[in-house]
Amino acid sequence: MKKRAVLTLIILLSFMIVFADPDEYEPDNSFSESTPLPTNNTAQTHSFSPAEDEDFFNFSARSGTKYIIETFNLTNSTDTMIYLYNSNQELVDSNDDIVLGLIRNSRIIWESENNQNMFIKAKDWNSSYDNGIYSIRVNEYPAIQELSCKNNSEWIECEDIKFGFNITKIRVNCTYYDQ
Repeated sequence: MKKRAVLTLIILLSFMIVFADPDEYEPDNSFSESTPLPTNNTAQTHSFSPAEDEDFFNFSARSGTKYIIETFNLTNSTDTMIYLYNSNQELVDSNDDIVLGLIRNSRIIWESENNQNMFIKAKDWNSSYDNGIYSIRVNEYPAIQELSCKNNSEWIECEDIKFGFNITKIRVNCTYYDQ
């Protein structure tokens, strides 16, 4: 009975390995083959296939802009690790788990000091698994614009304050503002 169970398990695992296909973005295994990622929170779904696969991405960073780079929608045993590199391919930041050992998604929050092309490397913590599937996205959050009070009025109304999205008609108290 044990032999039959082991044989069945081996056949099932073999079946999974045979049908583990690379994702549509391959090849993306190096800086030079990196896949462009938009910075508008648009997700791409990738897989680590074959085992030990590493996926590379790039995006254009703007000076003074904050970015959130994150993986999510991980399948079963997938445990992503992400690495952020500058345009010289030097490591800037990295993350394994959002909450170590509990939340296997990865997240980096980073602010660009200048305009440059950035790279991301994603890999599976246990690279011996084949076909771990995950989604990745980058979202930019521009610095909130400076508000100014005019004529020392008590309240001013501002339009189109931006922080990744528009907020309209914010009221700001300017009573104690010194010009």
